[in-house]
Amino acid sequence: IQLFSGVVDLVYLPVQQYREDGRIVKGLQRGANSFTHSTAVSLLQLTTKLFTSIQCVAEVTYDLVSPAQIRRDSLQHPADMRQGLVNAYQVVTSDITSRASSIQHAAVFNHATKGIASAIGGVIRELPPTLLLPFITLPKVITQLSTGAQNHLKPSTIKEREEKYRTQNS
Repeated sequence: IQLFSGVVDLVYLPVQQYREDGRIVKGLQRGANSFTHSTAVSLLQLTTKLFTSIQCVAEVTYDLVSPAQIRRDSLQHPADMRQGLVNAYQVVTSDITSRASSIQHAAVFNHATKGIASAIGGVIRELPPTLLLPFITLPKVITQLSTGAQNHLKPSTIKEREEKYRTQNS
């Protein structure tokens, strides 16, 4: 819908500006600016939805191959690009730290109970979830960055999201 309104503005704003004061170039600038803005926001929304879907599929696959449940992040939606970068950094560091801890725990626990061969087996059992981790982490990072960019370009998105969830929870 936003993309369509941008296309309409690309045509309508130059005509409107020409009717007002005869300056078609000013209208072309306004129309191109509106089209670019709405296209960028629409593309960011589409990217966020796509990578959220990829993340969900990867998490289900992870749950199938891993004995442990994946830890769900409870990050707030970023208000701007800076906060999106901070959230993305937190996602990467927490996922890598969590995965390294799981591998270490498997090696130490199995070594203490059954020896070195069991420790190696424990580490090998942790390989499938470790190989899936980038397919979970990358969509989380891209989602945080694209949501931050979207909210940076269109701050009213934050208010719309708050209103949406406020009315659903009431």
